[in-house]
Amino acid sequence: MFFIVLNLILAVLCFLIIGHAFLLYKKNRHLNVFFVLILFFVAVPRVFIFIEGLETKDIKNSVFWDNLSLAYLYVIVFQWYFKALLNDRKLPLINGVQLVVGFLMVALSYLRLVPLYWDAFFFIVFGVFVLIEIFRIIKAHINTANLSNAEERVFVLWLKIIFGVAVFILFNSWGISLVFNAVDASYIRAAYRLNSLVWFGVCLYILFNPLVLYGVTALQKSLLKPKLADLKLLVLPPKGPIQEADTALHQRIHLKIPFYIARINELVPKKKGTLIKGKVLTGIADLLQVPQSHIKYAFKYHCTLSVKEHENYLKVMVAIECIEKQYLKEHTVASLAEVCGFASRSAFYDNFKKFTGEKVTEYTGQAMVG
Repeated sequence: MFFIVLNLILAVLCFLIIGHAFLLYKKNRHLNVFFVLILFFVAVPRVFIFIEGLETKDIKNSVFWDNLSLAYLYVIVFQWYFKALLNDRKLPLINGVQLVVGFLMVALSYLRLVPLYWDAFFFIVFGVFVLIEIFRIIKAHINTANLSNAEERVFVLWLKIIFGVAVFILFNSWGISLVFNAVDASYIRAAYRLNSLVWFGVCLYILFNPLVLYGVTALQKSLLKPKLADLKLLVLPPKGPIQEADTALHQRIHLKIPFYIARINELVPKKKGTLIKGKVLTGIADLLQVPQSHIKYAFKYHCTLSVKEHENYLKVMVAIECIEKQYLKEHTVASLAEVCGFASRSAFYDNFKKFTGEKVTEYTGQAMVG
């Protein structure tokens, strides 16, 4: 009973991940259709198994289970999943030959035009060649990966996990075709149960780390363009020499600067909606309950942005929060610009691009109404 329920849960998780990938396609500009196919390969049979109560005694009578046609197709889809995941757009001659041979064997195996022994032999040779190709591109990526970055480490771990799953499934297929030399229902039952446990872990990993769905392109984008909230705007060492006019103030407050920076980082993001409605400098001074001259000094020597730039930065952060709350579904960009305190839509566009590196339409993934 446990495995019957597990099969249903696994199928639901697979369909949830597929839905997640489609729903976020516009935002991420990336959909790995090959992984969608893999998840369908995982989910659909398990739905039938759940319906039939794991009665696999008649599975071997299916036109798919007494040949290796699906196994060949699985290998092809996995190979192109990795190529898409790692943004390997090259199509060398060897890949073209693999595709032709693979689809030819899918047809020959399905039509039973090749004896099972020779079919198994060809499948092992084909699988080994594809496995070597996949391993090569994964190793090339790992060798150049920046493992000091947390997101890159997550992605590399995913590569190892999903490659391990691909190898495990391939060995299962070899076991069916060679060890038993026929499709045995009890073996299929055991293999499906073990595979279900493996795929359940994979699905959980994806749900906790959805970035792995989108591949290298999305990863690089996230590394190059961090969230605005993660930008380090305030720095402890002064940006330059203290001017003579500020020397006296420097002597009085330079020991307080670390406290000011910590308080600004803590309180300003929470109060940004209120701060952008007035003068930001005055608002921050009131928030910290310190003289305005102290905040002005902190911005002058310890902030990578000017006061005006920082104000626009806060407005863009407010705009992003509104966008994530689906504000633009019922309102225009001009309305959003006004709500965030920008004098014009063009000023909003310019500052949004400046701080996010993307146009508003690129960030939201949808056409905006003017």
